[in-house]
Amino acid sequence: MRSRLWQRRQRYIYTAHLVLFIALTKTLRQRLTQLKLSKKNVLGTIADFKYKMKECEEIHGLVGIEQWSWYVRVLGLSIIAIGRLEFEVKEYTGGTYKKGEKVLSKGNTVLSVHIPRNGEPLEEKLCNRAYKEAKAFFCSLLGVHDIAFFCSSWLLYEKNRELLPPTSNIVKFMNRFDIVENIECTDERNTPMPFIFLKKSGTPISELPRDSSLRRAFAEMLENGGKLGYGNGIFFLEDAAKN
Repeated sequence: MRSRLWQRRQRYIYTAHLVLFIALTKTLRQRLTQLKLSKKNVLGTIADFKYKMKECEEIHGLVGIEQWSWYVRVLGLSIIAIGRLEFEVKEYTGGTYKKGEKVLSKGNTVLSVHIPRNGEPLEEKLCNRAYKEAKAFFCSLLGVHDIAFFCSSWLLYEKNRELLPPTSNIVKFMNRFDIVENIECTDERNTPMPFIFLKKSGTPISELPRDSSLRRAFAEMLENGGKLGYGNGIFFLEDAAKN
């Protein structure tokens, strides 16, 4: 009984989130336009509502939005879509990173990279285009001449190289970054399972979908006692530029 009541409550909360965000979409669009973003990037930022709504429906069977804190940041103009990717201005909290003459220290500003589930392939050329455009936009916005890119994602987990071929878009995405930390997930609350399989954390391995080579590889790894995880990566655009 308690489980049913919780599920009903969550249905209302997720739907309420969606209704609220839809109501604020017009204001968000106006504020993004004032930043002199292109129409494509304005619409791309707003479209993230649709992507997260689809994820919520797939994972929970509910029409709504689960990730409230994420959209507080979107509405606050902290997360902006540029091309294939999304970028968020954040304070770097890791250890000192050096690349040539460039140094990234704790407290410095970075562009945190997010990868929306927008249906487009994670092609190297699309990502490169997004990095270049993002650097130009945010350096102008922040009044700086350079900025580092930072990403914390299951896409940067080093074990991906063991599971996927070198030609994989995920491996090519990884290659752009210097991986400075890898974190093996031992807590179901922090597992990337929902991002990979679109299933709730704690879903039995036998029930995980295997409808792609990527999902089959990860499911088989879990069956063999492997763990999912995240990687943290950094790069400065010029140092990793690929023409």
